[in-house]
Amino acid sequence: MRSRTISWRASDGCGCAMGARFLGVALVAAIAWYAWHWRTSPLSAWAMALRILIWSFVAAIVGKAIGILTFRSRARRRSV
Repeated sequence: MRSRTISWRASDGCGCAMGARFLGVALVAAIAWYAWHWRTSPLSAWAMALRILIWSFVAAIVGKAIGILTFRSRARRRSV
């Protein structure tokens, strides 16, 4: 079998993969959090769903930014 290696130039330069990872983790964590507090929270189901979407969106943006910064730092290290 041939191993598939991806060069640093072809890797995640736009941060999409890291953003997707952050989105997935935040989505699962937010759903678990609000499901755990379902009975004790004064929030409606719509308010909880909106907060889950907001937290997931924020996490995806943070993940994308971290992915871009990580790519740039790796690119700088390898080009020097």
